[in-house]
Amino acid sequence: MTLGSDSIESQFNISRSNSNQQSTYVFESFSLDAGRLMLYRDGNEVEFAPKVVETLLALIEKRGTIVSKDEMFSRVWKNSFVDPSNLTQNIYLLRKALGCSMASGKAFIETFRGRGYRFNGEVEEIVGSAVKSQIDHSLAVLPFKNESADVNAEYLSDGITESIISRLSQLDQLRVVARGTAFRYKGQNVVPGDVGRELGVNSILTGRVLQLGDSLIVRAELVETATGWQLWGKQYDSRDSDILGLQETIAKEISENLQLKLNGEDRRRLSKRFTESTDAYHLYIKGRYYLHKRRTESIKKAADFFQQAIGIDPTYALAWVGLSDCYPLLTLYGEWTPSRAYPHARSAVKKALEIDDRLSEAYNALGVVSLFYEWDWNGAEKAFRTAIELNPGRPDAHQRYGMLLTILKRFDEAELELRLAQELDPLSLITKTIGGYPFYYARDYPRAGKRFQEVLAMDPDYSMAHFRLGLTYAHQKEYDAAISELQAAQNISNDRDTVAALGYVQGLAGNLDEAQAAVAVIAEREKVGYVSAYDRFLLYLGLGDQETALDWLERAVEERSYWLIYLNVDPALDPVRSHSRFEAIAKKVFPASL
Repeated sequence: MTLGSDSIESQFNISRSNSNQQSTYVFESFSLDAGRLMLYRDGNEVEFAPKVVETLLALIEKRGTIVSKDEMFSRVWKNSFVDPSNLTQNIYLLRKALGCSMASGKAFIETFRGRGYRFNGEVEEIVGSAVKSQIDHSLAVLPFKNESADVNAEYLSDGITESIISRLSQLDQLRVVARGTAFRYKGQNVVPGDVGRELGVNSILTGRVLQLGDSLIVRAELVETATGWQLWGKQYDSRDSDILGLQETIAKEISENLQLKLNGEDRRRLSKRFTESTDAYHLYIKGRYYLHKRRTESIKKAADFFQQAIGIDPTYALAWVGLSDCYPLLTLYGEWTPSRAYPHARSAVKKALEIDDRLSEAYNALGVVSLFYEWDWNGAEKAFRTAIELNPGRPDAHQRYGMLLTILKRFDEAELELRLAQELDPLSLITKTIGGYPFYYARDYPRAGKRFQEVLAMDPDYSMAHFRLGLTYAHQKEYDAAISELQAAQNISNDRDTVAALGYVQGLAGNLDEAQAAVAVIAEREKVGYVSAYDRFLLYLGLGDQETALDWLERAVEERSYWLIYLNVDPALDPVRSHSRFEAIAKKVFPASL
């Protein structure tokens, strides 16, 4: 796994050097993208774990010469201890995929017993990867400014911005910075060159929205970040009823001024409408506006707007997805139990897919249900991969797929997937925090801690990073530091999971009075909202009462607590893994051993 960098800018530069400045190696019908560690045959991806592709890359880099096994282990596994059979298995998989021989009849990979392996064949090296065209055209759509006298019209400027981002992110030739990062600039006076350097983009789009009754005035400006020159600018005077067509026009004119070569599918994506109702669209973007606030009451309000949009247009697939997105958050924030929330989420996303089975957002929502509630690991992987295939520019799909790969102990793949999410959304605090999960759950605590510290360097008040850093310290038995971080998280958010985690660490540290006090707090919280049984499991585990802890873990399985997706990798559970009751509990979540 690759160590995280010290800043967003350097992180982006590192990812660029790994993705577009390294080479693509072409041989016969195959091509190997060295930056992204992906192998293709006739343009179609050959699905391999990164370490398998890296094994092939190590041979190709020294093609024509014998590479010893020691060199291979040093190159691929960085001298880390691994079972020698890993290399043998990788070679077997590569030979199976490449075929027995080249067109000339000679083996692609030749074995020299006791000496190593050699890659044979003619290889063309292309400097710059297959994604070079994406990097050549990179864009940040910054939040359009609301110039209307009515502050309640803020949803409109945000909605137009988000819609343009969504449309343009579907173009293969263009890398579009995700909404999470773009909206970090909301309300700021930006300098194009600064944004370009921070995000690694060569152009930015800014705009202003003014609503006067039924009239809508939108000004948009496309600027080259390196020079500050205006590439394009235009004012649109239209009626509010034309808002759907207006967004399509803006997206098309941006692609034209960036000189993108669009095919028929690209044009279809840019012009696709999910509803013909302006009223339904306004309700939908109001729903997205409140959903992004991430508060219990705002999520309820968002769900109401999505339902109103569906009431006007029952075929509005995106509104169904928005409704599906609300329900898991109501569980996360303690409003609904999983058994109440997730069936509603499943029903809504099912309706969205019945309407449009090519909707990336719907497959992403389906993956959430499959992962967090149904524990359908194969179904979740299929859903997330489909979401990414339909729109590779979705950072949340890469992020959730990375979480899934983490719990499946495919840590190298997870780290790569989460790195892709961070490239698309480099200023997103949650994306960068989750980027530390493969390290944390692989027990690589120094790297996990460094990642969470990087997040706190971006925002010292981000509770999730304090939470994760505190647990990282705890598993290194640095209890004072762990308690300090978890207290910081509690001071910021004071949610039930943080209360339980702090009590758990207090118990580990021998501060039993503080741990018992946390048990009492959790009991009080349960009187006013949903509290996961997993929280009590964690508290009693910290107190050293394994039997009571396992009682609560069994309840957590019955309620399908979202924390149980980490059951096979969570270091907190290590003390009870050998307990006679644990195996039966674990099989309910993971029927097959991982």
